[in-house]
Amino acid sequence: FYLGLFMFLMVRAIPNLAFYTGGVFIVYNMICYYKFQQKKYLWFLFLAPLFHIGLTIYILVPLLLFLFKNKTWLYISFVFVTFLIGKSTIVGYLENLSESNSGTIIESKYHAYASDEGQESLEKRYAENEKIYNSKLKILNFFQDAVLYFFVPLGMIVLFFNRKRLFQNENLRDFFHIVLLFYGISNIMMNISQGARFLVLFSFIAIGLFFTVYFKTKHIENYFIFNIFCKVFAPFIFIFGLMSAYASNEMFTYSFFVSNFFIEIINNLL
Repeated sequence: FYLGLFMFLMVRAIPNLAFYTGGVFIVYNMICYYKFQQKKYLWFLFLAPLFHIGLTIYILVPLLLFLFKNKTWLYISFVFVTFLIGKSTIVGYLENLSESNSGTIIESKYHAYASDEGQESLEKRYAENEKIYNSKLKILNFFQDAVLYFFVPLGMIVLFFNRKRLFQNENLRDFFHIVLLFYGISNIMMNISQGARFLVLFSFIAIGLFFTVYFKTKHIENYFIFNIFCKVFAPFIFIFGLMSAYASNEMFTYSFFVSNFFIEIINNLL
């Protein structure tokens, strides 16, 4: 169900097969960990960088799960701290990492996404693309922004204030912890170009949490606020998914189907 939902909603929002496939891999293992409570699925996340170097940061997920255990306040604190981390801190760290790994894929990705020149180039490309957007695409982008920047954060706030009542089930609480880690990671990565892809991954798994909580807690009294949120959000996300799937036919180009990982290998060999 979750993988089907992922492919329905997120194929257009992540226009790169390597990152998209890695995202499916991460989501699959997180859902299996939630469902079966077996730690082997967390170890599989260490393979995520093989799909796309940008997914390396998700190695933090199993490490922080082991470190924070069941202490919800630590996960909430992690998200709060990531809101406070400035762009200069992230870019400065990546610059130092790039300099200490000269001639590697790390340096290449830093100059492409995190350096001033790389971000300026990408922003210029985005601005040029926006000039050719038609009305349908503008509506689709409006729906996508509403999902990513309004509904998902709103849903997390509703869950936060109702967590004691809605997360009496330990498995649901663990799912909430995972989503909080994804939230924090997306906050960190939004400081660089292409960081929106991490926001998409967080938003997807958060949407999965919303509807899982909705169906598993329907017997709980006095949770009408979260109930109303889901009933408003469900048709909205369905319309967005349909529009996104319809628009995705234009994005299946050569660059989508070729993994960045293999491009880097070929470039290094040449």
